[in-house]
Amino acid sequence: MTQSTNSEYEDIFNYPDLNAFEPSQAIGILGFIFETSREMGNVVNLKKGLDFAEKQNLDTFSDHDKMIFYYNIANGWSYLQRLTQVLNSLQFWEYESPELDQQVINLRLALKNSKNVNDDFNKSQILTNLGNLFSHLGRFSEALIYWQEALKTTPDFPMAIGNIGFGLAHYAKVLYDKGHQLVFSHFAYKYLNQSIKLDMYKEAKQSFKKQILDLEAHIDKKLLLLIPDLKNFKLGKSKGEISYR
Repeated sequence: MTQSTNSEYEDIFNYPDLNAFEPSQAIGILGFIFETSREMGNVVNLKKGLDFAEKQNLDTFSDHDKMIFYYNIANGWSYLQRLTQVLNSLQFWEYESPELDQQVINLRLALKNSKNVNDDFNKSQILTNLGNLFSHLGRFSEALIYWQEALKTTPDFPMAIGNIGFGLAHYAKVLYDKGHQLVFSHFAYKYLNQSIKLDMYKEAKQSFKKQILDLEAHIDKKLLLLIPDLKNFKLGKSKGEISYR
């Protein structure tokens, strides 16, 4: 960070709130606070940014402004979680968490305000992040719905594709039926390989590649590539069995 940028960052906190700024300016400042605080590991200023957001008057904000505003706040709470909780600690995996609650609330508010907005990229990002949160909470079926909605909005959205694969691979590990595990692994492998061919940030691509290698370590690569035909899958012989399944 340059000296001038650092000075701008510190000067922001001399304001009591951001209501004197135009909506686009206030949104940009909040995003700047959250991203810079994350980079610096500055929890105090990150919380000040969240306090600014709490005080923000949204009367003159358009739907698009509100969408980005709530998306930025969700990111702020996500960064606060990263900076104050140890990854994979007991606290990190607690079901009830103010940081997780606020992320879900603000992403849902962002999604609500996106309905009449022409901004497919940010809509897909919001949907993908919601999917990631629900997957983290163990609600994979709902997570998958959000990821698939992201792909309906932007068909080649790399993070949604990769997270579907990542989620399917982890879900496969908790299934009791070996046959079902294999089916999930087939599709996980397909989505993961599809995602790493697309442009995404380095850490995500490395994580998806690691998951691919993990699948290949446990299942023959040739077998992973054989995607089963689920449309013509036999459900049984009798009418009762077919109806049940």
